Amino acid sequence: MDNLTEIIEKCKRIIITPITENIVESLYIGGSIQAKDRIETSDIDIIGIVKDNFPEEFENKINAELKNKIKEMTCKLRIIYNSELKGGEQKGFITKLLPVKLFIRRLPHYPIIWGKKIDINNTIGSYSYNKEAKVQIKMIKNYIKQINAKIKPVPFEWIPKAVFYLSAIELASEYKTKHLTSFSEIESQLKEEKNHIVHESMKIRLKNYKITEREKVDYLNKVLEYLEEIKTNNNGISE
Repeated sequence: MDNLTEIIEKCKRIIITPITENIVESLYIGGSIQAKDRIETSDIDIIGIVKDNFPEEFENKINAELKNKIKEMTCKLRIIYNSELKGGEQKGFITKLLPVKLFIRRLPHYPIIWGKKIDINNTIGSYSYNKEAKVQIKMIKNYIKQINAKIKPVPFEWIPKAVFYLSAIELASEYKTKHLTSFSEIESQLKEEKNHIVHESMKIRLKNYKITEREKVDYLNKVLEYLEEIKTNNNGISE
């Protein structure tokens, strides 16, 4: 973990400079930062909450510097503009891929490594659990459609990760747990449900997503079955 801490400190020194320190509000670590969640291919995703005068081209420049200067692990900065959190146009790289309301749900659960915590009450807020489940289901189906069509497919590992996030919504709504972002904690909470898709998702993750094409097809079909089950039960998912 000491090595990880050192890498995070390097990232902060590259991101926060005399030029950026007054236009970056906070830095969070997103994704699998806990030791129990990390695998061989884990990287460091840094979520930067920035002011609207943060130049868009800075994100690419900083990411190029992170790539050149940090060789031990892949580190990436993903910015979210303050105006996006308040309902403005989604213009950052990551918010063009994922609705900002998903991040508003997760941000309070991510470790903050620099700056001040975002006051969620001053944002547009997250989706209801019911709405978020629908958004996640649609998103995963689109991912699978792209993979099956082999036309600009998303990386396969996006599917198990998205399944974990959807399972977290299922847990928070149906089982009244706190919202979880740790994949290992999500799986642990579902340990009594032996056939839940989250367990196979974890097995695939622990293999660094390296499975055969046949295994991928079988898994994607099981994910689609899970989505239909969640969709059927979605009327029971509530805030």
